[in-house]
Parts: sequence; C-alpha cells; structure tokens
Amino acid sequence: MLYAANAQGDVYQFTPTGSESLYYANRLNGSGYLAFAPGGNLYIAARISGAVYSISLTGAVSTFATGLYFPQGIAVNASGDVFVSEESPVSNIVEFTPAGVESTFATGLDQPAGLAVDSHGNLFASDENLNVIYEYAPNGSRTTFATGLSDPLGLAFATNGNLFEADFGTNGVNEFTPAGVRSTFATVLEAPEDVALDPSGNVYEADAGSENVYMFTASGVRSNFAAVTAVTAVAFGPVPEPSTWLLATIGSGGLWFARWGRRRPSTDPSIPPSRRFHASFHFDWPTIPQPE
Repeated sequence: MLYAANAQGDVYQFTPTGSESLYYANRLNGSGYLAFAPGGNLYIAARISGAVYSISLTGAVSTFATGLYFPQGIAVNASGDVFVSEESPVSNIVEFTPAGVESTFATGLDQPAGLAVDSHGNLFASDENLNVIYEYAPNGSRTTFATGLSDPLGLAFATNGNLFEADFGTNGVNEFTPAGVRSTFATVLEAPEDVALDPSGNVYEADAGSENVYMFTASGVRSNFAAVTAVTAVAFGPVPEPSTWLLATIGSGGLWFARWGRRRPSTDPSIPPSRRFHASFHFDWPTIPQPE
C-alpha cells in the first residue's frame, strides 16, 4: 500500500490501482516525512508540533516523541530504531529506540532533510543547504556519499540497493548506484518533495507544485498515479497477505485441511525480517465419501 501525507498532516492510503481512502485526518500539525517500522507501525514527523506520532496496524494513534525542532526526515532500521532529522539551527539527527529512548546520533549538519536506511543498516541523510548526501555507518561515522545537488530532500532505496533522491532545486529525481554513481532519473517536475519505491521497482514521487503523486516505471516512464492537495511525503507500508490452504494426510488415510493465516509481523529483532510473522492454523475434518 502507498501512503501519502499533505502539508496539513492528513495521511491517505492508496491501493495499487490508485483507489484512495483517508487513513488519518486529525491534522497532525504539519507533516514531514513518513516511515514504517518492521512491525508495521507508521511513524509521522510533525514539523509544527515538534513531535513524532505513531499509528499502529489497528489505527491507534500515539505520541512517540516530543520536544523536537521542526522534525522533517524520518527512517526506521531493521531493529526498529527510529531516526529523525531536526532542522536548522539545531541541525541534528536524533535516534530513538523502539521504546522511545532518545539519543543524539549525528551533529554538524546544516539543514538535514530526507533520511533512508540501506540493507546494511547504514543511514543516508540529505542536507538541503550543503547540497550533499551523507552516509552514516551504524556506529555513527560519516562519509560524504554525493555532492553537487540542489536542495536535496526525500530519499528512498530500491531493492537492488540504488538510492533515489528528490532534487527540489532542479525539479528532478536522481538515482545513485551503491558506489555513488549518479544519473538523472526524472526531470520536468514541479517541486519534488519525496520519493518511495514499490517491490517491483516503480518510483513514486510527491510533486508538491502540481499536487500530484507521479508513478515512474523502472525505465522512467511516467504516469499520474493520484492527486493529493499539498502533498509532501510518500511511503510504502505492509500489504495484508491472503490466507493459504495447506493439505496434509494424518494416520491411516485421514485427510486434513489447514488454513494458515499470516497475521501481524513480530517485532522481535532476533528473528530475521523475512520470518517475522505469527501464524495461526485452523484445522477442518471434511466429510469424505467412502467407497462401497
């Protein structure tokens, strides 16, 4: 599912075909970016109130963190740690444990904006005043990943490890290989704010100037996915998986049918992400005609 937020803080949910529903409408005091945790919770950076809100899989909204200075970028790693960028003059990146314990992760930035975590746990941060993207190892050590950008904002990774960046100043989207080789992915946009990718490699861009969410195929073909007034952020969330029927024989020819329902993911960090699901089994003993 694609989720999009507008400048007022409303959050919308979209099916793969573009059908829209209002996911949350309580105006979360101006939205920064969105990020999903491994367990499925949605985190929203609320710039005006200086808070981060969490929306559970059941739709319950809670305040995850307060006292931040215009939080904008937000990202979550595989362990559920939440990273948030604070705007100038603070210009820090703070880190929260899943329980909400706060620490300062990085300082010395100018105007940090978008955040994204790669498959190795490295954090990438765009700095829209310095026009660079920094890469931080899990221990906080910093290297410069890309320079020469123009108001870089939202960041997102593809499954192949390439990084996409909304380049507000050039009205385009850039793509970077893991080695930092840059290419222009999309141009002629109107104030691109954020990007997100689906599992198939399609790129979705929050275009604030035109108030649209555009979809680009992996080859760069553009289509208009949805219209969202004052759109500022996009992110992909979990998709419910259908139940699976299993067939097994037990004893002397008895036939059992089991329905396996995959439910909400586990948040236990010791379990690999691909296996973090609680399963429920429902057994039925059908009536089978016996031969005469």
